[in-house]
Amino acid sequence: LLATTAKAQLQRIVLQGGGAPQVFTDLGAAVTAAQSGDKLYLSGGVFNYTGSLVVDKTLHFIGAGIGPDSSSVTNTTSISPTTAVQVFTAGSGSSFTGIRFLNTMQYGDGAANFSPTGIVFQRCEFISYAHLGAGSTTVIDECVFRFRFYGYDGQATVTRSIFSYGGTATHAPISAFTTGGLTMDHC
Repeated sequence: LLATTAKAQLQRIVLQGGGAPQVFTDLGAAVTAAQSGDKLYLSGGVFNYTGSLVVDKTLHFIGAGIGPDSSSVTNTTSISPTTAVQVFTAGSGSSFTGIRFLNTMQYGDGAANFSPTGIVFQRCEFISYAHLGAGSTTVIDECVFRFRFYGYDGQATVTRSIFSYGGTATHAPISAFTTGGLTMDHC
C-alpha cells in the first residue's frame, strides 16, 4: 500500500540553496527560482515541460534514479520536454544525477551558447539524442545511451557506461569527436 501511495503522489522538486528550502511541482518554475549553485532534488515520476528546458546557470539536478532496483517505491525520475533540455555556456559546472532524459539533451540552442564546461552526468539514461557542443567538456559516469551520442568537437570522458543503440544502420551511435576528444573506459 505504501508503494502504491508514493507512486500516486504528485511529482515534487525541492530547491535547496542559500535560503530555506522551497517545494515546487513545476520544473520550469523551480529552475527559474533557482540561483546559480543551487540543488534541485526531483522525486520519482515524469516531469513534463513545454518547449525547451534551458539551463543557463550552474545547477545540480538530483533525481530518484533510473534503475528499478533503486526506484521501485518512488519510480524513476524522467525529464520530458517537448523539444530538448538545453545546457547553455552559462550553465557550466552543472550536474545531473539519477535522471532519465526522454527527449534530446543538447548543449546550446543550435546556433549559440553551446560550450559549457565541467558538465557531469552520473547514472543517467538518454532515450533520445545527446549532443555536446564545440569547446564543451563533459564527464559521464555509469550512464545508458539508447540513441545517438554526438560530440560536435566537444571533449568527453565516459566511464562505465552502456551504449544500447537501436537506430538505423545509416547513423553511427557515437560520432563527431574529431578534434575535441573522447575517452572511454570500461564501457
